[in-house]
Amino acid sequence: MTRKDGLSPSLVETVAGFTAGIVSTLCLHPLDLIKTRLQVDRSPSSSRVGGSLRVIRQIFHNEGGLAAFYRGLTPNIIGNSSSWALYFLCYSNIKDAIRDLRGHPDHHLTSSDYFIASGSAGILTSILTNPIWVLKTRMLSTGSNTPGAYTSFTTGAAQILRSEGIPGFYRGLLPSLFGVSHGALQFMAYEKLKLQFQLFRRHHSAAAAVTPGEQKQSRQLGNLDFFITSSISKIFAGSITYPYQVLRGAAADV
Repeated sequence: MTRKDGLSPSLVETVAGFTAGIVSTLCLHPLDLIKTRLQVDRSPSSSRVGGSLRVIRQIFHNEGGLAAFYRGLTPNIIGNSSSWALYFLCYSNIKDAIRDLRGHPDHHLTSSDYFIASGSAGILTSILTNPIWVLKTRMLSTGSNTPGAYTSFTTGAAQILRSEGIPGFYRGLLPSLFGVSHGALQFMAYEKLKLQFQLFRRHHSAAAAVTPGEQKQSRQLGNLDFFITSSISKIFAGSITYPYQVLRGAAADV
């Protein structure tokens, strides 16, 4: 199936996922670093109110100021961009395969269909990208001046290969596979919320006295609509599956 402009929908979604992964990582990497430090911190103070501020002060004063908040940026960018590109590529193709199985290309998928498609895409993506996340977690969980800390993405990969072999790149894979439910729940909620927003706009435009052209335009979702639906679905999935991220980070950091 191709769009009117001749481009494959899976190609468009893959490029969009790759680009979104880079942009979101550049914007949110410092928060990811702080979150990782809190997840691997086993001290009682890490779970108290103000634990994040304590970590921020330690990083800023002991590890080199603002630049320290971008430690591990390279594996994070590689990991997020490649993960989202692979995820959307698999997700789009699996959805198409499910539609073909239904016998009609325009068949509307059910919640379980979206859950299966996103879950399957998540499993494939986790297996292929786990080595990157191991490197990312270890770099983010230690300061650059910590003894034994990886100085770069390539030196970290070489050190893991030398000291732990190939299995070292797959630490934390099991909890990561359990965590596939996060993406499955997120996209199941996202797709259904998007349909609800479209239905709302359709009913709203039908009730208003607008021309057919204006009615068609009003049914299209805007950036704010996508922002709201993606935010709600992310909060929904994160609230349910957050404990696995703590287990995954701790396992990868061992």
